Amino acid sequence: MRPAVIIGVILIVIGIIALTYQGITYTIHKKIIDVGPIQATAETKKTLPLPPIVGVLAFAGGDCAGHSWNEEIISSTAGDEEVA
Repeated sequence: MRPAVIIGVILIVIGIIALTYQGITYTIHKKIIDVGPIQATAETKKTLPLPPIVGVLAFAGGDCAGHSWNEEIISSTAGDEEVA
């Protein structure tokens, strides 16, 4: 496989994931109290939103990479035809 096809497939997969999940959630652990044997922690969940345009652009970029690869194949085989 050509690198353009691999990059195109990766971008399409990233685009689908971004459109499906629309954000990345992560957890932060903080120590609130640390006095001798007593410890208290707090968990805070935060979300990094992914706008739908990110997924659309990644998907479109992957699609364009695949189309440029197809055009290379078509143009390289177009001259191989015999003229009768």
